[in-house]
Amino acid sequence: MKTTDNNLKIAIIIRKFDISGGGAERYCVELTRLLSIKHNVHVFSQKISTRIDNVVFHEVGQKLTRPRFINQLIFSYKTKALIKNLDFDIVHSHDIVSHAHIYTAHVPCFKTFLTKSKGLNKFQHNIRLLFNIRKLTYLFLESRAFNEKKIVISVSKLLAKNIANNYKNYSNNFISYPGISFNQSRAIKNKKNANFSILFIANNFRRKGLKYLIKAIELLNDTNIKLIVIGDDDPKSVTFDNRNVLRNTKFYGKVEDPRLFYQNADILVHPTHGDTYGMVVLEAMSYGVPVIVSNSDFCGISETLTDNIDSLILKDNKDVNEIALKILELKNNQKKSQIISANAIKFAEKSDWNNTMNSTLVAYKYHMNLAYRFKQ
Repeated sequence: MKTTDNNLKIAIIIRKFDISGGGAERYCVELTRLLSIKHNVHVFSQKISTRIDNVVFHEVGQKLTRPRFINQLIFSYKTKALIKNLDFDIVHSHDIVSHAHIYTAHVPCFKTFLTKSKGLNKFQHNIRLLFNIRKLTYLFLESRAFNEKKIVISVSKLLAKNIANNYKNYSNNFISYPGISFNQSRAIKNKKNANFSILFIANNFRRKGLKYLIKAIELLNDTNIKLIVIGDDDPKSVTFDNRNVLRNTKFYGKVEDPRLFYQNADILVHPTHGDTYGMVVLEAMSYGVPVIVSNSDFCGISETLTDNIDSLILKDNKDVNEIALKILELKNNQKKSQIISANAIKFAEKSDWNNTMNSTLVAYKYHMNLAYRFKQ
């Protein structure tokens, strides 16, 4: 075991190594890319869609994709077997497995459904749990990941709080916020007409609050307001009470490259009911798009934002009147919109992936020191 972090041998574990995947996948790829500049990095994955020149890739055989919980067990077992004799200084997983030194948590604990239930409801959950192999499997893997001897990196304080609520004895929790790459154009678009374009991006319309955004726009009843919806969800799950708003709303489905949408949006509204971070908000800010976003009880990025300076933060993400007023505030006050746009870019420029790597290395060093003391 090394006692220096000058050149570590690191195993990265994730089921899908894909920069165009979800937030966890992109986070993992960007972090791996930076770590590989200085360290000896190996990636263990079932699906490798992105390659990095100086990284060694190990494809983990996949027997089945369904049910997912069985696949998760197989993935945990196989990665443990592959890693066992390769003498890694750090085994860092972005998926719940039983054997990593360090686990980066991207989503709330699976155990939350038990922790939140009370009284009779909790008793019923516990009884059903005895006969639910899927839930028992995830709880087993998660309990191993959150073992008090392990180190967990959370992508926000909001997520760290969730972990603490579910695993009371757990303490080795580090924060490492996601970053962003600035290889995109940040040119401010020139308005050519009176239309005001609102952008909404999410793969779960219900959980990300699309219903409340639509009701707010219906309340405004302004035919110049256009709503652009991007995401892998069913438009038929969304209802409208106002035909004008329905006509002015366009659903684009899943979009691989949303750059043009960011460049042409006047604002992004993200009234989410649950985002451990909220990468879409940071991406919009990097293009100078003013954002309206849920507060830090619901969206991790809001922990680091400043209301009325670099964003507008909702006190109540279900209050359609508040959402409507904040939309009007940005639509009717061009000077304020421009100030927030400029500050949003400044905020995003400071949210570099190097910060993510550096905070991750702090957790690595902590693990190395613990391991060294234990060995002594």
